[in-house]
Amino acid sequence: MRNRILYSLLLLISIHSFVSCKKSFLDVASVTSPLYRENYVRDLNSMEEYLNGMYLLFAANWFGGSSEKGYAEYVADNLKPINTNDANIIANYKWMQNQYGGNAPDFTSTNMSLNWQRNYRVIRASCFITEDIGKYRKENPVKADYIKGQALFFRAIMHFKLVNMFAQPYKFTPDASHLGVPYITTSNLSAPYSRQSVKQVYDAIITDLNEAISLMNNTATPDVRYVGIDAVRGILARVYLFKGDYTKALDIARDLCVKYPLMTIAKGYPNLLYSHQTESGSEVIFQATPGGAYPNTTAFLGRYLKGALLSFYATSDIAGILKESVTDARSAWVTSNGSNWLVTKFPSGVAGIPGALEGDYYDPVIRSSEMFLMVAEAAFKTGDEQTARQYLNAIRKRADSSASDITTSGEPLINAIYKERRKELCFENLRLYDLQRLGMGINRLDVLPGMPGTLTYPNNKAIAPIPQKDVDIAGLKQNEGY
Repeated sequence: MRNRILYSLLLLISIHSFVSCKKSFLDVASVTSPLYRENYVRDLNSMEEYLNGMYLLFAANWFGGSSEKGYAEYVADNLKPINTNDANIIANYKWMQNQYGGNAPDFTSTNMSLNWQRNYRVIRASCFITEDIGKYRKENPVKADYIKGQALFFRAIMHFKLVNMFAQPYKFTPDASHLGVPYITTSNLSAPYSRQSVKQVYDAIITDLNEAISLMNNTATPDVRYVGIDAVRGILARVYLFKGDYTKALDIARDLCVKYPLMTIAKGYPNLLYSHQTESGSEVIFQATPGGAYPNTTAFLGRYLKGALLSFYATSDIAGILKESVTDARSAWVTSNGSNWLVTKFPSGVAGIPGALEGDYYDPVIRSSEMFLMVAEAAFKTGDEQTARQYLNAIRKRADSSASDITTSGEPLINAIYKERRKELCFENLRLYDLQRLGMGINRLDVLPGMPGTLTYPNNKAIAPIPQKDVDIAGLKQNEGY
């Protein structure tokens, strides 16, 4: 099956082409081309192979292009760049994350435009499946519904990433009526598109995820490299949390916490989180697969935290939090390197795939640690401080058995929850989006010389610009400040 996935991905990539100067970044021919559909996807089995290829396509694009490795970590305050000559990364780091060089427009830049293009490429491919799967449903209705459910998951999660990167958070306006991103539901490249409101985007994401849940109908997924119903529910809980619907986030997350208990140190926490999980005792609900023998197709952040590709150091901000207790298993996630901190959270040599690089690993897209933290936050927000403390202390004492229980209430309690979330999920590309949804600014204690250290909330520069070609050709309204 693994070879089949890689073959399918290569087939997808072989027909990808860059967008011509007359097309917008959403008009990507790639896997949605009629020629591909007619000559490859002819029955349910070939549609499943198409979907299999999407898994590595998703992994490659969920973690983005060269300037998007750890984007939400270094634009915020958990990572800092090493190479100040990397124009794209430094532009993001300086909160210029745009298409401008100095004071002059530079519309040839692919700084954030490439991420926009790649994410919509996955979305277009997902739409092809949702449109055409009905043709083959009679071959095996259960299998067809499961395939469609996975495609809806990918469509939803990629839009969720885009709306966090290119739009202000849900609570930016009281009714979330501010501009979001185009929610694409068709593989037809000639169909017009426009920016919907953030509320409309969230509503569409939730609709897609709920439909995916109904289609999957508890279909068993023993291999966490594939999307199962619990992975869909986990992302749905994340969406509700970001929306501020704490009751719904709490209900889903608490149920998943029962089904997926925290991985214990005896079971291999934290290192085994990043290996392919096949045994009980793992908290991983869904993990993305590295590129293996085709390393240029998928490169997770870990590659850029060690060896010849080293691109980022951890900030002293996060290092100080991780090193607060030497008995905390997470204190090993950063290692002193002179005056800097190397990130050692992601283990080396664990991919177990022919051709994998030392820094390759399986990335846990959704795991129960996040669900425990979600229950703690959502319980606090809904007035249940006892439950909030219970789940917060479970996370803390799992990593450090000598940790004392937190017994505080009110603001000190919610601040402790936020701190623990930053600690447990550091370097997992959530930090900027957490600060945004919580209405917090960025305050870097450890900042590169000559670079800005404070970005207040709200701020136009906390989000990326809409690619200029989509502004010029499709008539999309540009974000304020660009």
